[in-house]
Amino acid sequence: MTKLYEKHETIDTTILVDCSRTMRRSSTEHSKLEHATVLALHLTKILQALRHNVSLISYDEHKVLTSIKPTHHYTPIYHALTDLPSIIPSPNTIPFTTTEPLLLSREAPEQQTFLQTIFPFLAKGNRTIRHPTQATGIYEALRILLLDNKTKHVIILTDMETTQQALYNCLNLAHARKYRLWLLLFFTPYYNTSETQLTAEQLEHLYILKKRRDEFIIKLKRQHIDIVELAPQTEGGKILETIKRTNP
Repeated sequence: MTKLYEKHETIDTTILVDCSRTMRRSSTEHSKLEHATVLALHLTKILQALRHNVSLISYDEHKVLTSIKPTHHYTPIYHALTDLPSIIPSPNTIPFTTTEPLLLSREAPEQQTFLQTIFPFLAKGNRTIRHPTQATGIYEALRILLLDNKTKHVIILTDMETTQQALYNCLNLAHARKYRLWLLLFFTPYYNTSETQLTAEQLEHLYILKKRRDEFIIKLKRQHIDIVELAPQTEGGKILETIKRTNP
């Protein structure tokens, strides 16, 4: 295991599962969200077997869908994850908007100060951001996370596509609060490309997508965030092995 789990103390871990549109969409056998659910179950079993409590927060573009408090019992996490398909709103009930969240209109340094100032107020008062088109699920998930004073470790399963800048803001704030962060990233072409022969246009699109993604990952690694890029065959144990190699 990593150094984080080689200590004798128990460490509460919160698993965040992104359930946004891009995570649910797939043209292959399984979606990214289905894979995320399986990985969250794998990681829960491993961590609880090592006597660490695990909590769960699932969220979409607009709100938190499920929140399970830290527990050493596997059953609540299992039911919450397997029940996700029944509680995710259908596409017809969620207004789609490409507008960036209100908080993102600020310059980066001022934005961080703004977030660090308002989130204790939101967290302690159990308050949410009320703007109908600009509040995002990741911000609400962070608010819930800040209410839990025991959590030291956060695992996020996401494709970073729906609210990339909002995710970046939340990661920076969580890092400032001394959380240990594991970011488990899905790459959409693995799940949305079923063809065995690709056109030049498809390859060009893939190149641009991967280049932009890699640039963003470099920014995150500068914050000392552990990142694992996932493929459809990746299992929970493999994630732990990968992080252990990067943290000898």
